[in-house]
Amino acid sequence: MLEIMLVVVIIGVMASIAIPTFKKLRETSQNKRFMNDLRLVSNAFQIYALENGEHPADVSRGQTPAGMANYLPKGFNFSDKCAIDGTWDWENGAFGVTAGLSVKTPNRDDAQMKEIDADIDDGNLSTGQFIKTESDRYTWVIEE
Repeated sequence: MLEIMLVVVIIGVMASIAIPTFKKLRETSQNKRFMNDLRLVSNAFQIYALENGEHPADVSRGQTPAGMANYLPKGFNFSDKCAIDGTWDWENGAFGVTAGLSVKTPNRDDAQMKEIDADIDDGNLSTGQFIKTESDRYTWVIEE
């Protein structure tokens, strides 16, 4: 009986170490996927603007802007949740930017979003290319 209790205690200690590590690794992986999607999709919008002379018109959250389907990376869909569980939104003339790609209501708090900002921009959510534009909206500025 004592040996079984000892094994259970050891498994509990190992789980208490492994679970937080696993959660952090999962979060890091989701953040990296989000940053990669952000770069790929913003590049698609820049290519569209170069070829068409202007950015596509603004659309509602979760909708693919007209004409963008052939430019977006294969498998990317505006109606899908992003890697950090927010909703994608194309911004054209909204929130103080001429053109930008936003994520609304991600499952990350400001501290976690600052970590993402530090990896892709300047680490400050009020300056640079990746900014907080509403209480629950973060925008990658393509054109100011």
